[in-house]
Amino acid sequence: MNAAETLAAFSEGTLQPAPPAGSWRLCVTGAPVPKARPRAVAFNGRARVYTPGTTARYEDRVRKTALRDWSFAPLRGVELALTVVFYLPVPVSWPRWKRQAALAGGLRPTSKPDIDNLTKSCLDGLCGVLFSDDSLIVEERTAKRYGAEPRVELVLTWRATPTTRAQWETTRS
Repeated sequence: MNAAETLAAFSEGTLQPAPPAGSWRLCVTGAPVPKARPRAVAFNGRARVYTPGTTARYEDRVRKTALRDWSFAPLRGVELALTVVFYLPVPVSWPRWKRQAALAGGLRPTSKPDIDNLTKSCLDGLCGVLFSDDSLIVEERTAKRYGAEPRVELVLTWRATPTTRAQWETTRS
């Protein structure tokens, strides 16, 4: 199924359900963008709250990348484990030795953007495409690193949640 067919099936709600357990990888190229705080403006005497443009565009890029590669309906009723690594660009102003150390893994990003805001923007882009709600995530591992090519690498692992005692007992043995 190509990206256009997946998008059409997603819009129509005719995608097949995902297997009961599995793992899936996604790579979003380009510099990760943190989730910015919502903005509010007065419009006709009422407050209107909106997501800033840079955040909305990044979430849309994450969503489109996921739609291109994911060919199932959003996951529901499963436990999700998420591993995300954010590869940030090395500051151009750094001397060569420091840039090399950063790319070799000797230095990690300890400044902004915050890792939780980076994760939020990714999850908001994936919600409704990979999973029905991010409350399904029961385990999360995140890291920030420097990379020659800025990107986000994400691994999503899921397993069905037991809904009956018999199912629960079979998972224990």
